[in-house]
Amino acid sequence: MKTSNITPSEWEVMKALWENDYLTAGEIVKEVNKDKDWAKTTINSFIQRLLEKGYVSFKHDNRYREYYALHTEKECVIDRMKTLTKSIYGATLNLETKYFEFYGVNDSEYLATLKENADTGYERITSILKFKLYDKQPIHLHRTQKRFHSVMGNPNGPSWYRASFIWGMIHMSPLECFKDITAEKALMHVFTQLLLSHLNENLPYYLHQGVSAYLAGWLDEDRIRKALSENEEYIDLNALRSFVFDIHNFKSSAGYEISYSFVSYIVSKFGIDAIRKMVDAPYDLPSLFDIDELTLIQEFKQYIHDKYL
Repeated sequence: MKTSNITPSEWEVMKALWENDYLTAGEIVKEVNKDKDWAKTTINSFIQRLLEKGYVSFKHDNRYREYYALHTEKECVIDRMKTLTKSIYGATLNLETKYFEFYGVNDSEYLATLKENADTGYERITSILKFKLYDKQPIHLHRTQKRFHSVMGNPNGPSWYRASFIWGMIHMSPLECFKDITAEKALMHVFTQLLLSHLNENLPYYLHQGVSAYLAGWLDEDRIRKALSENEEYIDLNALRSFVFDIHNFKSSAGYEISYSFVSYIVSKFGIDAIRKMVDAPYDLPSLFDIDELTLIQEFKQYIHDKYL
């Protein structure tokens, strides 16, 4: 999907279709002309162009074609923002794999490190989440961590804040910033976060981080065991649910390790397909897995004690 080739006039047709499930050509003309004063033939030509470009399709209803958008508004806006951010941060393509595009610093060692497992990681994670992106995922490698922090709107960010995404593009600090975690696994963590934002933008923060950490596989048992033993007071499902978007507090309270452990518990009991189920319906897990709330809480705590403490 390359929404940069949608003209401003064609966007008006897309907006009409996003506001309505199916519209005939005549209905599109009426919707567009609530704000415009364009000829019917002009709007019909926009519809035809969008059909040819692959953004619109139609079904037959009796004698009429009923048109509908093939991509959501969010998908199209994110794709347009990707094009804009590439031009801002540097549009030179340094490396392209089956699923990723790498921009920014042309560091051969860094690119080789990320390339090695990027596509296999993509296939594994998208298979579990049952969701793939329409286009290749752009990644921008920054020359300094300070520049990365600036891009993310956190100019005084901590040293451990090294990778994230914004407007559909993944941003990563220099290779030397990744000492306690590999750059490849950091990439997979952020890539999973990006996919989760597409699947459920209201996903609770603890599941957003827990699922990402679990699928990226960057937490080892020694690290989990140490963090949990030092933060036993936070090993509680209700406490976990109370976390909001606060990377500092989340990390200092062993949020990553506890969230990871919860996802690990769910997978061990209900199977790997439970991850996608949680993502789709995260606010009523007892009903989702046919288990009462108290049993869920007790079993989670017991799982942690048996496995790590």
